[in-house]
Amino acid sequence: MGDINRRYDSTVIVFSKDRPMQLHAYLESLFRFSDCRDEMVYVLYKEVLPISYHEVKEYYPLVNWIKEEDFRSQLEDILEKAGQYVMFGCDDVVFTGYFHLSDMEEYLNRNEEVFGCSLRLGRNIRPFPRHVTSEGMFCRWDWTEEKSHYGYPWELDCTLYRKADVKRIITQAGRIESPNFLEYIPEQDPQKYIERKYLACYSGKSKALVITVNRVQDTHPNEVDDSGRTDVLSLFIQYRYEKKRLDIDAICTLRNVCVHVGNKYFILTGKQYYHKTGGALQNFMNNIRFLWKNLLPEWMELEKTENMLYIQLQNMSMGGQTPLLLNSKDTVKLLQESPKSFCRFGDGEFTLMGGNSIAFQDYDPELALALWEIFATMDTDVYIGIPYQQFEAPVELNDWVRRFYFSSGQKVRDFLYKYMPRERRLYIDTGFNQVYQTYRDMNFAVYYEQVKKLFQGKRLTIIVGEGVLDLLKYNVFEYAADIDYLYGPRKNAYVQYEDILHQALKLTHDRLICVILGPAGKVLVRDLTGAGYMAWDIGHLAKDYDAFRKRSPRGEAEITRFFEPD
Repeated sequence: MGDINRRYDSTVIVFSKDRPMQLHAYLESLFRFSDCRDEMVYVLYKEVLPISYHEVKEYYPLVNWIKEEDFRSQLEDILEKAGQYVMFGCDDVVFTGYFHLSDMEEYLNRNEEVFGCSLRLGRNIRPFPRHVTSEGMFCRWDWTEEKSHYGYPWELDCTLYRKADVKRIITQAGRIESPNFLEYIPEQDPQKYIERKYLACYSGKSKALVITVNRVQDTHPNEVDDSGRTDVLSLFIQYRYEKKRLDIDAICTLRNVCVHVGNKYFILTGKQYYHKTGGALQNFMNNIRFLWKNLLPEWMELEKTENMLYIQLQNMSMGGQTPLLLNSKDTVKLLQESPKSFCRFGDGEFTLMGGNSIAFQDYDPELALALWEIFATMDTDVYIGIPYQQFEAPVELNDWVRRFYFSSGQKVRDFLYKYMPRERRLYIDTGFNQVYQTYRDMNFAVYYEQVKKLFQGKRLTIIVGEGVLDLLKYNVFEYAADIDYLYGPRKNAYVQYEDILHQALKLTHDRLICVILGPAGKVLVRDLTGAGYMAWDIGHLAKDYDAFRKRSPRGEAEITRFFEPD
């Protein structure tokens, strides 16, 4: 069997494009089930979408990482450095059984007529060849007489070849722009390129499978099972921000009779993060949290102060590190004294970030990824808003709003504790723009006078959904020097995002840009701030001020209607 002290003659060359989660599973399973070492692996990776390989590179720093710029020339450079044997790999492969590259090397060295030793083939893969010669731990067959996978000698999943044969095929080939072009070289006439007529594999079960749940190229129509949420952007969000990984243990328990499998085999696992206080205190607070969540609500009717106690106990059970968060009044004061761009996150944004649609915006993986990046980065040029009422429960809250935050707020708090940046940062109150809907008792006239002064003397451009402001009687922007408007859709504004951004970038930089576009507005604030503008994500501000001036009713039905799309 494999000797850890021997010098290996194999090199593994892995191709990856916009799939860091899947590449992580490839590397994790490769090192788990084989005698392969990090320094034997070259990863030729390509980032096309706004997807980064930073996390997987940090996890496997000793692997040779090469960012693709010229596929063919970089591949040829790697081959020059490679050992006598080469195994290609694609990032959708998961290894499921133990193998030794050293044994495969020795087998090929003894059997000159064998072209390659496959890990994706085995007695479980149907239809198994009728004429097979068993030779100890390996078996071989004449691939020129077989069909399906057993008659397919050249592939990039997990077969060990001689480097000399690989270089000969590439030298004979014409256009090689990507792994797909490389794999399809001998497809039409394989015997023109391949002189050795035998293939081999381990005598037992196959050692790998290919989970085809997404496609990252448009040159070859490879089949995929896209019945799950497995587009590459969604997976990147889950990998980077939710810390999800493919569950190698679970995948290995499933039986397969085909090389290529679908979503049934794409099993994810992930660890939840909580701020730690450590030791017995943490266990004690976890017990309090369990009792409060599961027992007390059955017999205790929570009043206002008890709601505050519940939130405080939950904060303690999560480690006690509540965020540095301003209330509505202090948020307005901060914007007066230290104005800069801001965007606000609430349950709608968190729902989209979790992969689901909301009334204002259908789920879009690009939008979700952008929201994650804004929320998770420590950009000092943009204030970030989170809901103040999730961490404090003032007695002045509207009764219905208080009940809402009690009944549904736990999920949001769990989300925030899990994904807020570890570094301490100052947050503004997401709900500073809708205090009339939120609070029962407040001097709204004084509060909104301070809000209106935020716009005093400013040249405003309001980017808003078509018709959203049409029914408003009172103008929260009345102190502005002048106002003009750019219009987008009332719902699903992200569909027209590029057009909206293009129009906004034509504005002069002396204008304060106020955005009322739902979740898409957060991305617009980020991009406009990066272009040198000050942009404010004001959401329902104008609508809430109008409701206050009209003394609109604030029962459950009215507040629910207020937050529905116009």
